[in-house]
Amino acid sequence: MQKFQAINLTVSGFTARLKLTGIATSITNETDGESGGGAENDWGSGHGSPDYRCGKENTSEAWDDRYTFNYNVTVPRAYAPSEFEFYVAAVHIDFHTYNGTSWILRGSTVHYNSDTGSSLTLSNQSYTIILDGLDTEVDGAGDTFGAHYSAGDPGGYGGASFTMISTTWARATGVPTEVSATGSGIPKVPFTIIGNVGGF
Repeated sequence: MQKFQAINLTVSGFTARLKLTGIATSITNETDGESGGGAENDWGSGHGSPDYRCGKENTSEAWDDRYTFNYNVTVPRAYAPSEFEFYVAAVHIDFHTYNGTSWILRGSTVHYNSDTGSSLTLSNQSYTIILDGLDTEVDGAGDTFGAHYSAGDPGGYGGASFTMISTTWARATGVPTEVSATGSGIPKVPFTIIGNVGGF
């Protein structure tokens, strides 16, 4: 990562102060919401919208801003009422996080089934969101992550299902190292400003 600061800023230019920042000394993997896996709330349904919710055990945030939702899903079978009609079945899944005041949609995915003979079961699926700053945000019940699903079942066969397994992410521990990128003896680096930036 890079840290940049412009100093002695004038209409004719400025001096750049640059630092290269490495990641922390170690990475710890976290798993939230798994059945009986920690002090946080397990994934469970019956909460309204989003229906499925779970807690976040550690109050740190992901070092790379990535949170992965792991789940199982079953899509109903497709529907073909005649040789001229065909309808694909689908399950739509939304993924949410709590931002301190409300639940926010962070991403969605859809699973389809074009088989008219049987439903489609998909195990150990995953969906990753990228979100900065998620640390201590919890709702009144102590939940941070949410998921909600709806099924498109054109034939009315039933059989759609959805189960959350866990949310996984990684936090950094230890103090990251910093190295100056503008130390003594480094020659000046030419650059070009494109457009009207800061009044130049």
